[in-house]
Amino acid sequence: MNLTETEAGITAAAVTLVLGTLLRMIGSQFQPVEPGGLFGGFRRRSLAMEFVRCPGDVLSILGRDNNWNRSLMRQIQIVDFIFIAGYFTSFTAASSILWRPGHVAAVTSGVFAFLAAWFDVQENCSILLLLRRRIDDSPGVGMLIDKCRIAAEIKWTSMLIAMLIYSWLLFRGYRGDHEIQHSHFISCVLIFCVPPACIAVAGLFALPAGTGSWFEKTTPFIFAGILVLWAGVFLFPPH
Repeated sequence: MNLTETEAGITAAAVTLVLGTLLRMIGSQFQPVEPGGLFGGFRRRSLAMEFVRCPGDVLSILGRDNNWNRSLMRQIQIVDFIFIAGYFTSFTAASSILWRPGHVAAVTSGVFAFLAAWFDVQENCSILLLLRRRIDDSPGVGMLIDKCRIAAEIKWTSMLIAMLIYSWLLFRGYRGDHEIQHSHFISCVLIFCVPPACIAVAGLFALPAGTGSWFEKTTPFIFAGILVLWAGVFLFPPH
């Protein structure tokens, strides 16, 4: 049976939503290891692991000899590979639905979605390699830490750029469409979701004290914006 673009997008979005919930459940099972808490104001270990800057940051997340935390972090990366495939499929389907002859923006949005997925995979691979090593001050560990953080920064930035382009395409498609009653609601939600997400990602490049916690509070805006975007494209596509 051949799936249409809409059916493939909805199926992938549903899988992504389920896996996202599963990732949060796995992440809630970590054991605390440091009295001082995580670096940068982070509270979620799985998210903090993406932005580590030194071996001490890694140890504050995993612990020095905590096999339980290492095992959980490994499970998260494995599930995340399927999560990545899910959101990339949904974004690709959305690009295809929004594409019109001469619309370079639809292709560009797909390119940034691909970059987000690609660097998400690179980030996961770096974390998995870190989990196999003893965390110390060796150059090899430092190289993996830098590779993981840079991949995470590019991933989040690419995802936000893709969101901005998708939102603009959707808004432009709805602008003259009076048959879709949900168009203004969807457009407004996207407008309110995207700016705080952009500010949050920009703050990650500096990551001063407290920024991690603030970013965690704004990530729901990012995912809410993506879900609303998919709902608009797959359920109420502009004519």
